[in-house]
Amino acid sequence: MEIPKWIKVKELIGFVEDPVNFVAVLPLEEIVEVLKSDGWKTVSYGYDAYLGDKTPIHSMEKPLPGAGVLIRLHIRLWSNGVIIGNIHLDIPSMDSFMRLSPHEAVHDVGKAYVAYVFMRSGYDVELIYLGNATKTNDGYAVKIYKRSDRI
Repeated sequence: MEIPKWIKVKELIGFVEDPVNFVAVLPLEEIVEVLKSDGWKTVSYGYDAYLGDKTPIHSMEKPLPGAGVLIRLHIRLWSNGVIIGNIHLDIPSMDSFMRLSPHEAVHDVGKAYVAYVFMRSGYDVELIYLGNATKTNDGYAVKIYKRSDRI
């Protein structure tokens, strides 16, 4: 199975690409429950994001305590035989302000945090190389699965 590498995100001045950095061999409901148990909540707002021509099947966020509404962990999920998506930490920055974007997406931080949440919940986690490196993504995706579901 080929895993897509990029998600297109519509910003005020056009599209940017976010790397696919999350792969889960789990049902969507199970992913949502694990994240909810860690304080995440389902959201329906935000910029339009597309994998091919499809919008996410689910989006969630975890605002960080004391950091205000602009700093949060954010995940968008699609189904492609497995659940794939993008997880990142949203942080306002001067670069994002100059692009007319509300935040900078720090992908490696979001990926590491979600890997920790699933490991703590008893799931197996590994990194798979997708070659989609950016300033804030090392080109790897975190893969979440139960040991019996290895692909």
